[in-house]
Amino acid sequence: MTEPDQYHDWSGPYVAGALEGDERAEFVAHLDHCAGCRAEVLALAALPALLRGAATFVDPGADELAINRIRAAATRSIRATQSRRRRRVVAVAAATLITAASIAVVALLPTMTGSPHDEYVLAQADHASGTIRLTPKPWGTEVRLDLTELSRDGVFVVDATSADGHREQVATWSATKSGNAMVIGASSLETAAIRSIEVRSADGIVVAFLELAAAAAASSGASTG
Repeated sequence: MTEPDQYHDWSGPYVAGALEGDERAEFVAHLDHCAGCRAEVLALAALPALLRGAATFVDPGADELAINRIRAAATRSIRATQSRRRRRVVAVAAATLITAASIAVVALLPTMTGSPHDEYVLAQADHASGTIRLTPKPWGTEVRLDLTELSRDGVFVVDATSADGHREQVATWSATKSGNAMVIGASSLETAAIRSIEVRSADGIVVAFLELAAAAAASSGASTG
């Protein structure tokens, strides 16, 4: 039987998926009556999601690599729990979790702060209203949409078109029960090259349309008036 205070060392391996069989069942049963361990598990549970969130901005495979490293470290820790060095090795595993999360945060921050952006109100919208924000990125343009009054069924698609007529899909999503949607898409086009943004339903009906040249002219006129 494991001593009560030793269960605190199992939180990291449990979240990483390294606890198996009897040890996992024993720890789950312990969580039912230990508020401290439950709090530790809840605190650590956000780390895998954080790594995945960072990977969407950095490298699609980075989160899996980091999580696999965490899981491997945690597995080694569990094996060491059967020796007198359990606490020391588990501490190393916990440090691995914290280090991996820190790497993810550092990788994520440069893509989320300090980026200039242009925000436009949808002026030509028959079936929706809202704003579109364009943010320059090293790889192209982040397209952020905040839309309301959408149809409550079906699928929506967003396209970006350049001055030379190149058209590409930047986002797609399913309708929501509220008719509202906040969506982040991505375009390989540079922000300055985008001339229009079109939101349409899957059957081709244009829900909203933004002409960037017209929007820029309107913004310039308002600022000088």
